[in-house]
Amino acid sequence: MLELGDTKANKKLQLLLQHRDQLHKLIKQHLHQWQLLQFLHHQLTILPIILHLFLPTVIQQVRQVLYAAARMAELTGVSASTWEAIIARESNGQVNAYNASGASGLFQTMPGWGSTATVEDQIQSAYNAYNAQGLSAWNY
Repeated sequence: MLELGDTKANKKLQLLLQHRDQLHKLIKQHLHQWQLLQFLHHQLTILPIILHLFLPTVIQQVRQVLYAAARMAELTGVSASTWEAIIARESNGQVNAYNASGASGLFQTMPGWGSTATVEDQIQSAYNAYNAQGLSAWNY
């Protein structure tokens, strides 16, 4: 607590008041760094939660894409990397992708080629399209 007779405290207060503009400028310069540190702390706190919630879904999605591409390679003799590129372009790897034109699934096949309810159905539907049109069904 500051008392009137405390000359040491008075000198400190005078020193602070003399340099308050410099201190204010310094605090203002470093405020953005402090805000960035707070933001990063928040992100690092929430990151494990996000990973816990979404990583299993992402892993499952990647597995489904790799499986579908490998299976189509087995069925057609066209490389899995070509099928992966088709899937990436057509549905961005989203199993439940749907287009306003009616195309759906990983390969964005039309209903006439078969069901797209499951990944297996989507593979069969894509295989049907491939048998009828080859890779031109995907403008490839």
